[in-house]
Amino acid sequence: MDQGVTMASTKPISPSLIAVMDKSATPNRLGQHVIRRAKLFEGRVTYLASAAHKELAKETGDAFEALYPAAAARSAASAIAGVGVRDRSPEIRETHLDAIVQARTAAGSSGDEALALIGDEVVELLDLAFERMPGWREIAEGTISVTEFRQQYLHSAAAGLHVIANCIAAARIAKVPVPEVLDALVEIPWRRDALQTEAPPKDGSTDLTDQKLPALHRFFEGTLAKTVWDERARSWRSSASGATRAGYESAINRVLHHICKEHPELKAIASDDTFTELGLIARKRKPGRPKKTAE
Repeated sequence: MDQGVTMASTKPISPSLIAVMDKSATPNRLGQHVIRRAKLFEGRVTYLASAAHKELAKETGDAFEALYPAAAARSAASAIAGVGVRDRSPEIRETHLDAIVQARTAAGSSGDEALALIGDEVVELLDLAFERMPGWREIAEGTISVTEFRQQYLHSAAAGLHVIANCIAAARIAKVPVPEVLDALVEIPWRRDALQTEAPPKDGSTDLTDQKLPALHRFFEGTLAKTVWDERARSWRSSASGATRAGYESAINRVLHHICKEHPELKAIASDDTFTELGLIARKRKPGRPKKTAE
């Protein structure tokens, strides 16, 4: 089912939804191309509230499991295409993506053909990640549901999708094999329950909650993860910290440097040139005109 035809709603269409559905914008055209073809997004992308989608799926008999919002899928597609995190506004994202498409038309193809080709490349890379990444792999195999995936893994949130997409983008920018970067990503603990206990307080105090030492996520604490004490379960649990730009950009930075350290042969993904092209480091400004001196 093409989720884009489900606009017959009694509620007003939100501005963000209008932006997503504006097919004249290059990022939206790319996003729709990828959403319709990538296995990860098949029947799992939301344009409406999840409840509305479930009701519609019930009426039509289609299978639907809400996973990522369309805006996140669209952003991931642009990131992998080469925009990276240079998307601080729709206008900036479109400017960068238009330049990428324009560069691909030099061989004589039209803009539409170039955009479709880029979209197919993004789909191929997302399909590869879908087969390899923990959680996604189990969804592909049918061994866990989307609901179970959301309960167990941090990259079920949009911020986690952004991290994976931008790591793929970094591999393409650095011209290192994407499969090798994905293998390195698999080694990172993405599960919410990948916690480690902090060291006891140096002052020797023992008034910790339930006499248990505080725990933190082993890798993503403070970026994708926020660990809190669950009073009902009497245990520490890690939840997604929210899709803030500062959070997922810090996570991208941490992941790429970690891969560089653990796999020196992939060190180009954490170079200044790669970070600049990705948008994690600001480009150096060219020197301006020299100041006029009084005669």
